[in-house]
Formats: sequence, C-alpha cells, structure tokens
Amino acid sequence: MDSAIESVPRVGNAGPVCRSPAPTSTDAGAGKAVQSDTRPEALAFHSNLLGVDYRELGQLDQAVAAFREALAIWARIQGSSTETNSANPLFNLGVTLALQGHYAAAETALRAALAIQRQHELPASQWLNTSRGEIGNLLRLQHQFPEALRELREAVAALAATSGNATGASNPMLAILQARLAEAELDAGHRAEAEAMATSALALARKALPAGNFRLGTALFSLARVKLAIADATAAESLLREALTVRSSVHPANDPRILEVKVALVNALTAQQKTAEAQNLAAEIAPLLRSPTYPYLADLRARLAKL
Repeated sequence: MDSAIESVPRVGNAGPVCRSPAPTSTDAGAGKAVQSDTRPEALAFHSNLLGVDYRELGQLDQAVAAFREALAIWARIQGSSTETNSANPLFNLGVTLALQGHYAAAETALRAALAIQRQHELPASQWLNTSRGEIGNLLRLQHQFPEALRELREAVAALAATSGNATGASNPMLAILQARLAEAELDAGHRAEAEAMATSALALARKALPAGNFRLGTALFSLARVKLAIADATAAESLLREALTVRSSVHPANDPRILEVKVALVNALTAQQKTAEAQNLAAEIAPLLRSPTYPYLADLRARLAKL
C-alpha cells in the first residue's frame, strides 16, 4: 500500500510536491548559525513530511496527527482546506487512513484532494491520476469492483501515455498503480489480465527503483497474490520472501504492510504442504493480528482463519 509521486530525501515520499516555496534556512556558510524557519507555511510543509516519515515507520496514529496539523495550518493561512496546498496533506492523510482500514474516511480525504487537483491540473497530470489510483484501490478494498477498475484503468492509461519519454519510462508511480490495478483485476475474477498487469508492474518497478527499495514491495506483493490464485505457490513464496525483505527494511513487524505479506506467505507455504513452517509463521503473527486498533487487521485475521 505504498504511494507517493516525487522523491524527497527522507524515509518515504511526501506525495505531490507542495506548490508553495520550500522552507529555507539562513546561510551557515557565511558564519551564521542555521535557524529553523518558523513561518506557518514552513511548519505546514514540515508537518506533512514528518507525517510521511511516521507512516513509513509504521507509526500511523502519529502520521494522521501530523497530516491533520498540516491541514489545520494551511486552513489558517488560506482561509479554508480547499486550496492548492491542502491537496498534499489530504492525499497523505487518505493513504494513511487506508492503511489503518478506515476506508470511508480515507476516501473522503482522497476525493477532497482530487477535487482540488482537478481545479489546477490537466487530466493527464501524474499528481491527479495518483489520487485517482488510490481512490480506485480503496473502492477495491470495499468490493466495489466496477468502479475500482474504471478509476484504476483510466489512471494507469493516463500515466502510461507518458511512457515514451524518459520520465514515464522509469516512473515508479506507474508501477505502483499497475500493481493496484492487477489486484483489482484479480479480485474481479480477471486472472489473465491480473497476471499480465502484475508482471508489467514488477518489471517497471525493478527498472525504476533501486534494488532493495521498500517500494518494490507493492509490485512484488501484487504478483505474489496472482501466483497464489493460479496455484503457483512456489513462485508466490519467492516473491513474498523478497517483499518481506524489502518492506522489513523500513516497516516494523506489526505494520499492516508486513502482516499482509506474512499472511499470504502462510498461504503459500500451506499450498506447498510446508505445514510446520506455515504453522510457526501463523503462530508468530497471530498476536499481532489481534490488535483492535486498525480495522484492516480484521481482514487479515479472516484470511488467516480460512487456512
């Protein structure tokens, strides 16, 4: 469930780049001490970045609080939460709420971000289509498959149209949206389409991202789900172990992005009759899945209970 557009030199990515000037510091090279920028817009900017770091480190409640603080600051500056600079923290808030399993609230935040983007962006905008893709993924999670497929297919098509240039040819966001679309195709019963899209997503992700980057986990997990569905548990296991390795470099053991991989890995091991290993892994994650904090964990418990 990773998402972002443009890279920043932090643990994760902050999503769409803030439209206001980036915060600045005084020049230490001239012998002056570097001072913190306490302008309200700078505080909002940094609160959003802090939220991204919290999210990628699995501290989801703190991330939500940071994004809400950024939105509150922008509302004071702009007079509302419907101006351009609010779109970024709204997007990040929606992504984080989705990780927690608060799908309705996540969709509200993402649709608010999309509404702002549509006022300022062209239909082919990566910023805009990333939000459409995340909304499509939320619709999938809520089993609204026709609507999910429409949003995701259109978002992927818009980003793929840029693949003829250097930016699109190695665009990690396109890989992530393709992986999301593959899962939607799979959940809608379109296994052949899902396999083709998931394979494309992983190939693009490997081209666009450094080896071992945690964001590879989205495409790896997507293709692993497809392999499980078509009874290729051996391939699924290999993909899931790689997904677990790259995601564990950032996310903690109790993070939903780790737990969903381990639940699927139990499936893969069980399908290969690696019963002892599957049982040991299931026992390891069972206490972590009991937390009532995040509704998404109930979905994972249900998947595990079916094994």
